[in-house]
Amino acid sequence: MKLSISTRELVMVAIELSEQMIIFDRCLESWLDSTQKSQQKSQKEGNFTYAVHFLIGSFCSDGDIHVAHAALCPLPATAADGAGDALSRTLDDEWIADNAEKVTRILPGGIHVVGLIWFSERKLFNDQKSMLTRALGRIQRTNNLLTTLSISSVSDQMALVFNEFPNGKPTGLIIDVVRRGPDSPTKVSFSALEWVSVISNASARICLNVPTRSKQSHFFTEFLAAIRPFAQNLLSCPLMLINGEIRDESEQLFKDLKKKKTDSVEVQMFIDTCENKENICEPQIATNLHEVSFDIEIRAAVPSRSKVGAVVAAVKHHLLRNLTARAELQYESMDIVEEGSAAPCSVHQMPRPATTVLHTHPAILLSDYLFEADTIEDAQKNFDELIGLKTSLEHIDEGWERSLEINEMEAVRAPLDDTPIVNFKSKDDDIGSICTLLIALSVIMAVVGVVVYFAIGR
Repeated sequence: MKLSISTRELVMVAIELSEQMIIFDRCLESWLDSTQKSQQKSQKEGNFTYAVHFLIGSFCSDGDIHVAHAALCPLPATAADGAGDALSRTLDDEWIADNAEKVTRILPGGIHVVGLIWFSERKLFNDQKSMLTRALGRIQRTNNLLTTLSISSVSDQMALVFNEFPNGKPTGLIIDVVRRGPDSPTKVSFSALEWVSVISNASARICLNVPTRSKQSHFFTEFLAAIRPFAQNLLSCPLMLINGEIRDESEQLFKDLKKKKTDSVEVQMFIDTCENKENICEPQIATNLHEVSFDIEIRAAVPSRSKVGAVVAAVKHHLLRNLTARAELQYESMDIVEEGSAAPCSVHQMPRPATTVLHTHPAILLSDYLFEADTIEDAQKNFDELIGLKTSLEHIDEGWERSLEINEMEAVRAPLDDTPIVNFKSKDDDIGSICTLLIALSVIMAVVGVVVYFAIGR
């Protein structure tokens, strides 16, 4: 009799966790519990079996993703239609990204939609995971457009957190939306997080003859083209004073958090003017002249554990997002103008900010933008609808800016003078001019020295 013995090998697969972490603020633990209970109730009543929220926070200097707040992504009207098909009752990546863009426009520099958290059963999450990944890619591209005009990337990585019904714990993934590599499982934790306010201001008058494009363009694309050279200069210039000091971008903002004496830092920005030393003008005809003038107070925010480089980026990102968000809202509010009927000179007064703080983190100042006929009640409603922030009218400030008076608008509408376009010399020409001046100065000093020598000798 032969005895056959079968062996079974046990294969253990180790899933390597990413060194990066997704860290929720401690106050979001209670929010997570209440959201789970709400979803369970909804499921028992036969309503929606899923929910997705925007994670609002920062990409920290050490690679971690810090989450300060979570805002519900609204469902489309078709989702509640019982007569519709299954496709009409679910979310798609474009819908999620469009609503994330509205949230991004009210966030200060240094604060972004850093990812998504999805509540559902495991099977539904697996079915929707590819859609959520596409949504994260759209959110990242829109954030780059509003924050840097797509000149640089805020972050190529986004957070995707899944919370399984009924009582699951959140599990996290780091999604590289640019290189599209394998997802990186990462640890999700809760901790007491802190942000600090970054204070600055900026004013400028930008005048640019935007080249006429062959393909169709509109107000927003023309605006982006008009401020693009300024944005490139701003983003590439490393000069900045932090509390009156020049600091290396790799330094920690606060070397010892326990000894930190302030909850804010003041920043002074500069732009590179090394190419603008001489005004050599040449006559040109401006066919598509755009002038953008602004004077803006900046209140960005960064995690307290940030490096100086994150502070520099937050201020620049705040300024550009402030401009692009207003311009996009202005474009969305404009009536369609038939080709050829536009006035030879049009003036657009951008919407004004109304601000309030995120009550769990007062360093994070949110800005809704109001048109002339809007009131702070409109801002109160928008803060509630966009990020679920319940705030009283007393805590909303619209005193940052004022609308132009009629006589001021008329002055702006006045025809521009025939000012010649300045053709600035290149850096090489500047260096040559400087060398010539130095040589001439050396010769003059030598002659003066000889004259003084003989005068003293006599």
